[in-house]
Amino acid sequence: MKYCIISSLLLLGVSCINLHGQASGSVYSAYGIGDLRSKANGQVQGLGGAGIGLSSQYFLNLTNPASYSSLVPRLNMFFDFGVDANYLSMRSDEATNSHRSGGLSHLSLWLRFTKGWSSTLGLQPYSTVGYSIQSDRYSDVLGEPYNLIYRGEGGVTRLFWGHSYTLSPFISIGGNANFLFGSIDRSQTFTSSSIISNFVLNEEVFLRAFSYDLGLQVHLPVGRDLLTLGTTFSPGIDLKANTDVSLDGFSDELVAENIEEEQYGLPMEIGGGLSWKAEGFLLTTDLIYRDWEDIGTSQDIEFVNTWTTRLGLEFIPFKNELLDYEHSLLIRTGFEMQNANWRINGINFSEWSYTIGLGIPFNRYTHHMNLNYTYHQRGTLSNHLIQEAKHEVSVSFTLRDIWFMKRKIF
Repeated sequence: MKYCIISSLLLLGVSCINLHGQASGSVYSAYGIGDLRSKANGQVQGLGGAGIGLSSQYFLNLTNPASYSSLVPRLNMFFDFGVDANYLSMRSDEATNSHRSGGLSHLSLWLRFTKGWSSTLGLQPYSTVGYSIQSDRYSDVLGEPYNLIYRGEGGVTRLFWGHSYTLSPFISIGGNANFLFGSIDRSQTFTSSSIISNFVLNEEVFLRAFSYDLGLQVHLPVGRDLLTLGTTFSPGIDLKANTDVSLDGFSDELVAENIEEEQYGLPMEIGGGLSWKAEGFLLTTDLIYRDWEDIGTSQDIEFVNTWTTRLGLEFIPFKNELLDYEHSLLIRTGFEMQNANWRINGINFSEWSYTIGLGIPFNRYTHHMNLNYTYHQRGTLSNHLIQEAKHEVSVSFTLRDIWFMKRKIF
């Protein structure tokens, strides 16, 4: 029965994540493969995404594969999944707009094979695209105004299989093999009241690539506390793309063409982090560098290297001597700041987010529900650009169990 449930959820996750990837709502998702999503899940979401140096016994951490082997030894199965809902408001010097979206945010299964070897299989959105932009123009040739409407939706999904090994009580290593796949549908609609027929230029891009990422964690006991240092690395890659282009009238298809092997680049990424775990509280921080300037793209856009800073805090508000960390209510908060990965109209702006969250034990305290709220802001009103504010509520569940154990009858 357990395997049937997991298989069904994995199949459901593929469809739900693809649907989720079509609903960014941000005009800035028009660039590259869209808005890149954080790998953070559950506990790490509530910590502002700071998890590279985090080793947790009771929560799966997807930001550093070296952490997979840190989960509590007496259990050998963790199942983690979550959903989120977003409200995005946008404003410029001339107008305001809003967009709602939501869906499955991640789905992962962790298993322990031996005392020092653990593995994780999972799905999560890697990037999201979803925008609609109307441009009112005037043609000197036609002698009248016309409209161009730019639309895009879709995204890229990450299917990953990770492994982690405990080399010693102080060192763990890990890595993920990733398959990135998805599609982006773009269109340009021309409308006019002249004798020239209205038409739509459609572009459907199918993306795919294999990649990997590596992680290392060093665990240093400091009295009764634990200091963990972590680092991650992902190489820069090119996603291969097949593009179908068609020029359609409102009733007839005028032109159709297939363009093969375009390139969409993803940057090399290096991250470092640390966490300090003491009785009753946890403090963690990350610093991440992405080398965007060296990637290739067919779009007319200037990419900029980015630095991301994250800081997270978790604590137990009501200390009960009868309850340990695993069975306690947890309060989390986190902060993230980075610069945008492109320069538009000569401007490279910053974006930031703030998160508060709860970890709530349930089902006789063997599982946890994680509730998080995030406020995210990016963009600027300078130089005719758009400022965005996003409110996100996420709910995830961490389910723990013991599998493959034979029952003994006395």
